[in-house]
Amino acid sequence: MFTTKRTFNFVLIVMALLSFPSFGLHYTTTGSGNWADPTIWSTDGGATHCFCVPPTSVSGDTVTVSHDLVLNSHLTATNSAQINVLASGSLDATGRRLTVTDNGEVNLYGDCTFSRMINGTAAGLSGGTINVLGSIVHLAGPINANAGVINIFGFLYQTAGNIQIEPNGTINFTSGGKFESFNGNINNYGTLTLCATCCMTTSGNWTNEIGGVVSGTGSATSTTGNMNNFGSFDPAITWCSAGFDTGMTSPEDCTTSNTTCSFVSLPVELSDFYGSAMEYHNLLAWVTQTEKDCETFIVTKSQDGYIWEEIGRVTCAGNSTSANFYEFKDVNVTDGISYYRLQQIDVDGTVHYSQPISISNRASQKLMTYPNPISSGDQVFIAGIEGEGTLNIRNAAGMIVSSEEISLSNGESASVDSRYLNSGMYIVEFSNGKDLKTTKFIIR
Repeated sequence: MFTTKRTFNFVLIVMALLSFPSFGLHYTTTGSGNWADPTIWSTDGGATHCFCVPPTSVSGDTVTVSHDLVLNSHLTATNSAQINVLASGSLDATGRRLTVTDNGEVNLYGDCTFSRMINGTAAGLSGGTINVLGSIVHLAGPINANAGVINIFGFLYQTAGNIQIEPNGTINFTSGGKFESFNGNINNYGTLTLCATCCMTTSGNWTNEIGGVVSGTGSATSTTGNMNNFGSFDPAITWCSAGFDTGMTSPEDCTTSNTTCSFVSLPVELSDFYGSAMEYHNLLAWVTQTEKDCETFIVTKSQDGYIWEEIGRVTCAGNSTSANFYEFKDVNVTDGISYYRLQQIDVDGTVHYSQPISISNRASQKLMTYPNPISSGDQVFIAGIEGEGTLNIRNAAGMIVSSEEISLSNGESASVDSRYLNSGMYIVEFSNGKDLKTTKFIIR
């Protein structure tokens, strides 16, 4: 949904190889929750619960996900294993890697999130196959196609990292498959094919290296970088570069290539999602930088990080290229830790998930800023400070932009003048030498 920059921000999983025996089991989900929950798995097609958990290094077995799962480990498919995420399911593996080796296969029909995708890394292995099938996969890290094949029928959205196709690696775009990378470089030493309605675009440099082969009739673009060809680049492929070009085999055609690549359906770009414990409620806030075809946000809550329930809905802006700010109050709070996650629902029914956040409801953490967000030049007031201490304001990079020794009585509020602060998110810290209270505010 998100990377928040649409980010929700969501992740691709892959795990370092572990050694598990191959029993040829077929695990299927019977409900939503955490991958590690033994009550949501079956090995007889869903007839009964097996009270077991499939290994996250899947060797020789088959795993089918038809519900919404959260995975807190890296994921590997090896030794002819097959992992399927169906259209009715999703896999949120934010911060985790997806590795496919030794003829393993991963088929992604549903919405997935990973931090890195590795294809065929182990020496002597024949690699495997990753199929992005009609889904949106959020990737917050690099792609390494060292061996084997990655087939893209859907949309692969990379928010960080580079993509590198090694000499024995292959990436095929078909049926309108799209790839978009923000700030990453594309380096192809292997084989890459683009169908007529397919697009591979990046804001970094796009380079077909010596020995690399790019074939087909689709489009390749670099929105802020350079286009370079030192290998074989099919002249039927249209291309466009915002920077320089080297060795390209046909004239630049930005009109056609940008038209093809405009069909890339960008997810909501979620730039921030956070929460604060207030006196009588938990305040959730999130910011989107861009939105496309967004219908609504569903706010979900969990007390254990496994079982989630809907607690409210907030309507999206829909389509927007400017920042939008959202808030939600959870008035049903109890002592302890509560987990929150956003579901973004598109107009076509597609569901995307944010990374979960947690709020601890303890008196020592109840610090509140209001109003929030504010416009540049307005004052923001800080409640929840009592006694003497140091009040620091940090920018999103963690740098202290304001520091003050203050002394307040119960019921008094501190204030911050935003006239000298740039737009963005700021972190408020109050320390009395024993406890540290924090909260955030946003300047539009």
